[in-house]
Amino acid sequence: MGAVGHCPDTFCKTAKLHLHMGNTPTVSVIIPVYNFSDYIGDCLESLLRQSHGNIEVILVDDRTPDDSMRVAAPYIDRLKERFEVIVVTHEKNKGVSAARNSGVRASAGEWLFFLDSDDRITDGCIGSLVSLTGKYPDVDFVAGNIEVVGSDVYFPLRLPEYLSGNDKIFTEFINGGWYVMPWNKLIRRDYFVNNSLWFEERIIHEDELFSFYMAATASAVACTQEKTYEYIITRAGSITSVFGIRNMEANLKVNTLRFGYLLENSARYEGVPIYKHVVDCAFGFILGVIPNCTIDNKTKKALVRKQVKLLRSASGLKRPAGRRILVKRVILNSPFFAMKMGVRMVNRVL
Repeated sequence: MGAVGHCPDTFCKTAKLHLHMGNTPTVSVIIPVYNFSDYIGDCLESLLRQSHGNIEVILVDDRTPDDSMRVAAPYIDRLKERFEVIVVTHEKNKGVSAARNSGVRASAGEWLFFLDSDDRITDGCIGSLVSLTGKYPDVDFVAGNIEVVGSDVYFPLRLPEYLSGNDKIFTEFINGGWYVMPWNKLIRRDYFVNNSLWFEERIIHEDELFSFYMAATASAVACTQEKTYEYIITRAGSITSVFGIRNMEANLKVNTLRFGYLLENSARYEGVPIYKHVVDCAFGFILGVIPNCTIDNKTKKALVRKQVKLLRSASGLKRPAGRRILVKRVILNSPFFAMKMGVRMVNRVL
């Protein structure tokens, strides 16, 4: 399978000597650190409580301006009593995607696990996910369920315990079978590197693009409904709650990249409803733009025109039947004033 991304470091190693403790695989837990001094202690404390003993902890200091690393220091000392600990320090702030990429490059584990420094994992998290890699040794990644703290937001996880075949996996993703965030997944390192799943740097929505590429390349996956990750939502200004112009432009860039990938590789996905995914992404974009009170009308029109043009570039893809897709296509191909009316009606129509 050809690469879908690019390695941002020409010295990145495509193979490393994996660490082992007995017969249990090593898990490299990668934690970007930036401006979370109030939360990082709880995050690292949750790592100390892990039942799985073969863990490599990698903290990536992305030139955090607060005292997160000072707060982390005593926890790092305690972690070193049980685990291998590596601290990577960026020369300048590069963003969460670059921090995750740096963590992968520094890792030696057989499996990768991304953990945000303002979240926590449950005591049995790593052990539960690792147990599924023993039960299903061919999986490329394992996903766990999420406990959301501070909000009633819901993140879907509707995968069966085991699923093989890329057509099935990609279709499940397109139908919203699992959350797009990269954390709370055990990802085989060789699979990550061989498919060049490096995070796109310096953009918002990098999680969506990363999960899209995972879905497009995975051959087998496993899932547990056990809640293994505590997602802490306490910041009103978090990236997921900001829908300004920068957010919309980044969303458009992500759509451009994934539409381009699907057009280039459409023959590989004959049994996958990729046109549905294209329409859903385009429609989701205008749902974010048109009612947005932070963007002026002229800019809205320009953004919508770009998205519609992008959608039309994918017109050669096989189109599935269905009322939902038809309604969305009609709205997307309408004049701007009619599109606005369609967006207002969408909840009743769909």
